[in-house]
Amino acid sequence: MGIRTIEQLAANEDKHFILGADIVGFVNRYVAEDGYGYMEIEYAVGQHEFEQVLDTVRNRLLDFVLKVDENWPTENSPPSKDELSKLVSVTIYNNSQGGSMSVFDQRGQQVQYQYNAAGDINIDAVGNKNELADELVKLRLEIERAKDSNAIDTDITIETEYHLLQAAKEARKE
Repeated sequence: MGIRTIEQLAANEDKHFILGADIVGFVNRYVAEDGYGYMEIEYAVGQHEFEQVLDTVRNRLLDFVLKVDENWPTENSPPSKDELSKLVSVTIYNNSQGGSMSVFDQRGQQVQYQYNAAGDINIDAVGNKNELADELVKLRLEIERAKDSNAIDTDITIETEYHLLQAAKEARKE
């Protein structure tokens, strides 16, 4: 939705939406019992949810404008495309390393296995072939832990570990 639609939704009380027939059919395939299923599925979204989206957009745009103002060269020429791209990545997408970033809403999820490899496995910090091999070994060990926690299918784990072992061996070669 565009921001104007979000503003209109935020101005009203709670909204009720109906999921499309394709999603209802998908749900029925997994939950229908004794021939019974859903005809339609409705869900509500509170006004505050839309207000939060608007606040986030406004804050990130304000940060962006302030950072553009800070970085504007004194000779009145605009910042380069690379500078603007970095500013958008940092202020709009909240990604300090630049580039694009996905945002996942994980509310209500049941997590069986979760490991944050930030700082432990860091391919980006690799400076030579041996460091790459070391990071691949760490990744292979982490996949083994995920398999032990039943977070990854055993067949997939075996194949992945094999390829990571081969890649680590290749990286250590002269």
